[in-house]
Amino acid sequence: MKTPRLFPAALLLLCLCLSLADPASAKGRHKGGLTDEEVISEEALRSQLLEKKLLLLLDSRSKRSFDAAHIEGASLPLADDYYRQEDLFASGLIPKMPDRALALKNAMQKHPKDIPIVTYCSDDCQSGAVLLYDIKKLGFQNVRMLETGFQSWEGKGYPVTTNEKPVGSDRP
Repeated sequence: MKTPRLFPAALLLLCLCLSLADPASAKGRHKGGLTDEEVISEEALRSQLLEKKLLLLLDSRSKRSFDAAHIEGASLPLADDYYRQEDLFASGLIPKMPDRALALKNAMQKHPKDIPIVTYCSDDCQSGAVLLYDIKKLGFQNVRMLETGFQSWEGKGYPVTTNEKPVGSDRP
């Protein structure tokens, strides 16, 4: 039986599609579709923090999670007023959710466009990648996301702040 001429091309196309669908085969890609240049390892971030390099470290988790514990030196990306309004909306006390994009734009205006920025969230969370993209849309280019997440950072014994008290800061 003769193989149709289309068969090898179809087989090649199928193999290509399967390799693209396999996350392990997408070299240089990380969670959230980020490239190698948009990701920073825990060790590299820790090194930069120890060297006291100029760096804006932004926690993209909820205010409640941030208040419970966060990487030492991190801040929330939005002003406190945004989080108050978010809580009021969730409680049903105000009818409209605050505008996150506008709040981020306003909060980032105080920073120079060339400042190095690192975002992070919880392990297996995409909000760090979303924040990275949103910040890049505002014209910031030196933006990266922590490769893992808060739980991995904390699990390695790296410094976190809980209730405004540094924990594990004696560990290099």
